[in-house]
Formats: sequence, structure tokens, C-alpha cells
Amino acid sequence: PPPPPPPPPTSAHAPLPYATGFESGALDTYWSTHSSAEGRIQVTSANGPSAGGFHLTLDDSVNGSQYSTNEAWLRLDLSGETQVDLSFRWKEFADETHAEDGVYFSDDGGSTFVKVFDLEGQATQNNSWQSFTLTVEQLAAAAGLGLTDSFVVKFQQYDNYGITSDGFAFDEIAVDPVTGGPPPPPPPPP
Repeated sequence: PPPPPPPPPTSAHAPLPYATGFESGALDTYWSTHSSAEGRIQVTSANGPSAGGFHLTLDDSVNGSQYSTNEAWLRLDLSGETQVDLSFRWKEFADETHAEDGVYFSDDGGSTFVKVFDLEGQATQNNSWQSFTLTVEQLAAAAGLGLTDSFVVKFQQYDNYGITSDGFAFDEIAVDPVTGGPPPPPPPPP
């Protein structure tokens, strides 16, 4: 059965722009986490952060025992926004591709989620950072979701071994409004 949902949010939803590289060594107040069975979610300096000294890792704390689901929720206030980009760095550690792995959106504070992007461990080079930019409003609209003041982005991983045999790492997560239009032309030369 699926894991129970994380506890209700205890803080506000992040306004835009939002960015974190986890450099405080902990999750800020806009995040909540949940793991089933022996799952583990950590902000750590181990296993090669993309930039800086820390990153977010999702794995299993007991090798080969039970399969666990890890969820890291980022709560956002997207009210009044029309175009939003979510960018992040991701790497996997010999992680098999599971149907549960991916990025999910919720427009109702996390009561329901829709998977909008697959994270496919077997389709990428092991222990190698990949960069992604997702167009939030397009993915949300395709899933029948709106940009609300209680929007949640969920990063999810499922497996039964710890890093470096299985697991995901995330770093340099940013959510930015798209201001629209091309940049202005450069000034003429003097």
C-alpha cells in the first residue's frame, strides 16, 4: 500500500522566486518530508553535492531489506503567476527505474498529487549530475491543476538500498516566475 501522507504543513508556502542549494545543512521551513519503512531523507555533504557543500539525498537506511518510498515536499505560493519554471540538479546511484520515481504536483496543499515528470535511474549515467528545467504551468495544466497559493512539488524515490547502491540526490532547486518577452537588445557600440 502507498505510504501515509506527510503531516500537514507547519509553515507557509514559499513566495517566488525561491532557490535552495541546501547550504544551511538543513531543509528550510518550506519543506516537509516523509519516508515509509526504512526510507531516509537527508541534507548531507556525503556523496558529492553538485555545488557547495550540501545536497538533499533520498535512499534506504537498510540495504536489501524492505522497499521504501521517500517524499520531499516543497510548498509554494504560485497564486497570481502565469509562467513558472522549476529547475533542479539530479543524480542517481545505480538506481533502477521504478514507476513511483519522479516529480509530482499538487494544487490542493498535498491532498492529491499527479506525477508530471519521470526520474529514470536506468536511463542516466550513474552518479552523474543532470540538469532539468520544467515548465510548471504547462505540466500543471496538462494534469488538470492550477497555480494556487497551496501548490506542492514532490520529489519522490522508491527503492531498497542505500546510496551508493541505490538512491537519488537533488541540488540547486529553483522556482522562478518567467517574466516574458525576449531580453532587450544590447546598446549600440559607442
